[in-house]
Amino acid sequence: NAMMVNVSIANMCESPPVPPTLAEPAIPSMAASLPETSDSHRFRNELSRRLAGTLWATVEAEDPATARQARQACFAAYRSVLQQAGQQQHHVAAAKACSIAAAAIVGSAKASAMQTGSSTGYVAAITALLSQNIDESNLLALNVAGGAYANAAGESNFFKVRSAVDVVLAVLPAARAEGQELGRSTLQAFAASEFQFVRELNFAAHGMATVANCVAKFQRDNKDLVADLVFADVVGQSSAAQATDPDIVNGMRLRAEQQVARGIDLQNDEVAAGFLLFYFIEVATEPYATTLAAALDTSEQPSALAAARQQAVFQVTLRKDLDNDPTVHAAVADAYVAAGGSQEMSAVVGPAVSRAVLAHVLFGSNVLAAVLRAVVSASTLVFPSHVTLNGALPPLPRNWGIDRLPCSRTLLADIFREGDFDYPYRLKQLDEVSPYMFYFFHLGDFASAAAKSQCLETSLIAPTRQGVYFDRLSDPMVFRRENFEAFVAVEQAVASQNNHAASRSVAGDAFVAAGGQVELNGELVALDTARGSLWLQSDQGIRFLDSLELAAAASVSLTGRAAAEFDQMSLALFAFGYWWRPVWGDHWSATSQMADDRVFELVVEAAKNNGNPNITNAECIAGNTDLVLAQGEAVDACLLTWASTKVPLEAVTGSVTRNKTTGLFAEIGASRGGGYHFHADHPRFKQRINAHLRKDGTTVSQDERDSLVEAFEQKILDFWEARRLQEQGSGYADGEEFSALKFSFLTELSLSELFADLRVDPVLVAAGVICLAAYVMFATASFRSSNRSHMLVSLIGLTVLALSTAAGFGIVPYLGMKLTPLSATIVPFIAFGIGVDDMLVYLQPYIEATGDLLASDFVQTHSLDEAVAVCMARMLSKAGLGVTFTTTTNTIVFLIAALTPIEVVRQFCIQMALTEVLNYIALLFVFVPVLYFDAQRTLKGHADCGIMLCDGARKTATPKQGFVARWAVNVYGPLLSRRRVQALVVTSFAIMFSVLAWQGFSFQEKGISISDVAADGSHQQEATVAIEDHFALFPSFLFTTANTFPQAQQTLLDMIAALQAVTQWVPQSTDVADTHWLPTLLFATNPDGSSTRPLPVTDFYPSLSDFLLGLGSALGLDLVCEDRVTGSITDCFELIGAFDASPTGNPNVVLKATRSLFYLVNLRESDAFPKAIEATRDAIDPIQEAYVESVDPTSQSFAHGFVYLYWEQFLHVTNDLYFIVGVGLVAIFVVTFALQRNVFVAVLLSLLVLTTVIEEFGLFQAMGVKFNAFSLTNLTIAIGLSVEFTAHVGHAFLLATGTSVERTVSALQHMLPPLTHGLATSLIGVVFLAASGIGVVRRYYFLMFFTTMLLAFGNGLILLPVLLMLFGPANHEPEREPRHSPKKGRRSTRKVLANGVSLPMTAPRMQLVDLQPGASYGGEPLAVCSSSV
Repeated sequence: NAMMVNVSIANMCESPPVPPTLAEPAIPSMAASLPETSDSHRFRNELSRRLAGTLWATVEAEDPATARQARQACFAAYRSVLQQAGQQQHHVAAAKACSIAAAAIVGSAKASAMQTGSSTGYVAAITALLSQNIDESNLLALNVAGGAYANAAGESNFFKVRSAVDVVLAVLPAARAEGQELGRSTLQAFAASEFQFVRELNFAAHGMATVANCVAKFQRDNKDLVADLVFADVVGQSSAAQATDPDIVNGMRLRAEQQVARGIDLQNDEVAAGFLLFYFIEVATEPYATTLAAALDTSEQPSALAAARQQAVFQVTLRKDLDNDPTVHAAVADAYVAAGGSQEMSAVVGPAVSRAVLAHVLFGSNVLAAVLRAVVSASTLVFPSHVTLNGALPPLPRNWGIDRLPCSRTLLADIFREGDFDYPYRLKQLDEVSPYMFYFFHLGDFASAAAKSQCLETSLIAPTRQGVYFDRLSDPMVFRRENFEAFVAVEQAVASQNNHAASRSVAGDAFVAAGGQVELNGELVALDTARGSLWLQSDQGIRFLDSLELAAAASVSLTGRAAAEFDQMSLALFAFGYWWRPVWGDHWSATSQMADDRVFELVVEAAKNNGNPNITNAECIAGNTDLVLAQGEAVDACLLTWASTKVPLEAVTGSVTRNKTTGLFAEIGASRGGGYHFHADHPRFKQRINAHLRKDGTTVSQDERDSLVEAFEQKILDFWEARRLQEQGSGYADGEEFSALKFSFLTELSLSELFADLRVDPVLVAAGVICLAAYVMFATASFRSSNRSHMLVSLIGLTVLALSTAAGFGIVPYLGMKLTPLSATIVPFIAFGIGVDDMLVYLQPYIEATGDLLASDFVQTHSLDEAVAVCMARMLSKAGLGVTFTTTTNTIVFLIAALTPIEVVRQFCIQMALTEVLNYIALLFVFVPVLYFDAQRTLKGHADCGIMLCDGARKTATPKQGFVARWAVNVYGPLLSRRRVQALVVTSFAIMFSVLAWQGFSFQEKGISISDVAADGSHQQEATVAIEDHFALFPSFLFTTANTFPQAQQTLLDMIAALQAVTQWVPQSTDVADTHWLPTLLFATNPDGSSTRPLPVTDFYPSLSDFLLGLGSALGLDLVCEDRVTGSITDCFELIGAFDASPTGNPNVVLKATRSLFYLVNLRESDAFPKAIEATRDAIDPIQEAYVESVDPTSQSFAHGFVYLYWEQFLHVTNDLYFIVGVGLVAIFVVTFALQRNVFVAVLLSLLVLTTVIEEFGLFQAMGVKFNAFSLTNLTIAIGLSVEFTAHVGHAFLLATGTSVERTVSALQHMLPPLTHGLATSLIGVVFLAASGIGVVRRYYFLMFFTTMLLAFGNGLILLPVLLMLFGPANHEPEREPRHSPKKGRRSTRKVLANGVSLPMTAPRMQLVDLQPGASYGGEPLAVCSSSV
């Protein structure tokens, strides 16, 4: 609507929905201690709601100014308490301070109204009484209030002070009650603001921010404590370290920490680790001493044994085998002897000392591993200073949350951290936090530190509990420190009950039994006392008990959910992002620039690891095959998506040259990246764009969404086109950074444009039409006699055909069809050409008839109407039936071909059939009547087009036959009648047919190169050529729709296994299960991590609910859910919390449809595509059919994607061809026999049509044409063209008399001229297609049409005449011409034609004449030029 809107790629690209638990909060949680909180709309609205109908509402109404002042004092007091305490559990104390401040202001106003006094003194007196919980009836109140008033007011007069105190004591009860109302409501309003995340169920995002801040602060403030706790945990898990002297272990730790402080990487620096090991060897005595003592007596010659030990240690540095190497044993023995040891003992000492040292080294290595892990964990697995900006700022903003998840795309750059260039900013923040949160809460090394920090409890669990109780308790002031144990008892009691009534009873009992207290008039009263019991029986107490049970149940549910969501998210988010990937140098975190050779080495490494099914995604992230001790093989690089699923390197690399020895990448010739944006009708896109553009709740229309998507793609196309064309400033121009690279691209819009633009250039069409019209007019013109010229009537005929062809376009929409590129350009071209052929068939006998009449005196002796009637009768007798026959057969053949499942072919054939009928009607009922008037002009002697040549208007000389007709009679016919020529023709055509049939059925290639469809030089052609030349892997999807997903688990697992087993087409380096949602769900849910064992049906949706909190959040786009109650599509995330003790989700949400990504490989040749489609469907279909039959008839599972969309036609295109040709031939035979009543001709014509189709089929390889929908369509056209060039000859043969040779020559005399003209006109139109810039037009339309017409013409005008001469029947019945008997008036007579067909006509004043050759009329001979006259 010409409305400019600001829509970014984040709104357009296909990306998973954000789980509510991780989403950016709609209303941020704001700490009560912040001054701006009390000014927020959230706080004010909540406060107004809570105060409505309370005592404070009366204050607001009666004295707004005082109320406003009291509120400000209340808020200031509230914030002051929290800021001083620094603990969230001080909300109750803050609320009490708030109520005192408000009561003092309100009480002061009341007192001033009763008696003039110091307002400052009144405030001080009331504040003192309420702060000390002094009852106004207590004598102490007089002294406290009096002293406070006197000091604040500076009043020393006893009577004035006493009078003021009396007023204070009088207003105190009402002020206290009103202040308490405001304090309680303020607490709930501040709690609603601070704990808003509880209402939004935004636990994971809020928890990630607050808990991360707590952890970062704890690690920063307690660095040494964390190191000690980690060291104790890790060493405690090592039996070797536990068995070692603590002083030695601590000595190793000290030295390791010193090396870390110097920047040494202990995990990768073998020298540094070796020094620590030798420290252990030198200072530790065990297990060396015990091992050696078990082998020999160590009391003898200790110095010699020490020398032997020293030699053995030296052999360790040389990496010698101390266990089995005799040279090592000999060297140790020699050292023993050299140091004074006995020669006799040396043979025993050598092996014994060597093996004792080996045992010592191995034991020390285990101790070292524990020490190194502890030191490295404490130094490198904690929050680094750059995350918290040296501790000055927290690692995540206070109101952190994910605003969007990444767009679906894959690039080669994803191997490196630089691949996060388009990663959402909030997730980049998370990238800096998530690994350290995972280490702290999920790595056993930090178990004690995590427990010591209490960060999860204080930063998430406790605030969640507070938010619940402050919001849901009738009196939030009861939730105070003194009652915390009582509330724990209540939660335990409520959790054990199954219904609300029982829970209410046990909740109250548990609270009382655990010492629960309430504040009554400023005094805490235990509920197990008489006073407390009376309160419980009051209305206030009853409301409290009701709210207590509900609040406790909600607390149990929501605190458990908060802990579970945080646990799952901190585990899942560890795998997300780019933090673990190597940096080549363009990332902000880079400290140096990686060499190009090293970059390529990492790409090769990624290809190797991605191709190794034994390397897991977790090992890619950990960077080591040992996930526990990191002592396995290094995993330096992998290609993973942002959600850490493997991607085959073949998906992004092409034209890869591999090392012949290692099989690894040696060179990469091309790379590609791919991404997805939303379809305009995608439900997720509708929701997203409505939320972005329609804040008023209205919806964006279909047209507006289409416009947005198209405009978005056009922006991308414009941006990329500059780079493809290497424009200056694009980075790809000469002399610029990427000038050596060739950039190409393809989008859905450009693909749509590619097929939408698959039409013949209008200029070429216009040129062809003009030349065709010029030829037809030239062929029908006579330059010897303007009277015998028929240019005008031929021009009218062309116009009639053009209009009737165009009329077909107007009818198509009413048939519910859309115009395709084929139907929009090729249909009019072909239909117009066939129509011109039929028009010429009408014109030829018409021209002969008028010429014969002008050459005789029939015109002079009969009326003009009689002469015209004879002319029209002769024309229709020779052409009418033939045109009707060809139109009928063509129409039937096209309608039969329309039964094919290929949509483009079906629509083309329907429109061809429709246009054929329209052209037939137009010629018969418009063009033929025009010929009637042209016959009057001709027989009157008038010039064509009003032109008078010098020979005069009438020319009475005997007209000559056309050159082609004379040549057919005098040369061509006699030539074909010779036996040798006939043998040559039959043999040549038989050989050609055999060769082409063998070629067609033996070497046919199915498929189509999309680059052929694109215009030369277009971005579509360049991109598709690059894809076809360089890449052989394509992504595809497995789709499933069902109403019974819990029962379908095993079926889906079987399908995944079946797909994986298609080894020729599905890559084995990437497991199909890795990208499917179900195995991921099972892995995350089954206790043993099994990804192949289905869940119990009853556990499926509860498990799915939990799964969507963690790893499932990245799969949101792959799942479509439905509300089984309303039947509407809904967000799967609504299932979260549906199965909690206090449900917060929608349990009616069920899976409706799913998809999962898999890849197809080895698709280098066109015929590979249909084979891959068949193989994958053969794997899936039997499993699906069995499930449909046994469980869910509505279930569907199928593979689909780019490959299936464009190549599925080739699965049935051969059967479609057999069907169209077979049924078409039957139709031709039936129609021919019905109209011609001759079995021989019907069979012969059907065989020749089949011959033409097979010969054209055999020419495919020579023309570079593949078997596809385009060529199938053109073979259908070949049937029609074959009928055009054979049916008319057969019909003319049947009309003639004489021997088979005479009948054939007669047929050639009449049909060779119009069919030759028809061939010429068709070739003229086709030849312009050779100049098209689209390969598919040149191959599939120019070449195929050109060769089809030549083959059809050859079979119809060369082979068919020979066969008719050889095998055709003779007909010796004399030809008859019309006889007319005089009748009175204008009565209907019947004109008998030469072939015995009668035609009703009206001929007034008509006499019968005999127009036999040589006959005369009125004594004058008739000049005839045609043997048929």
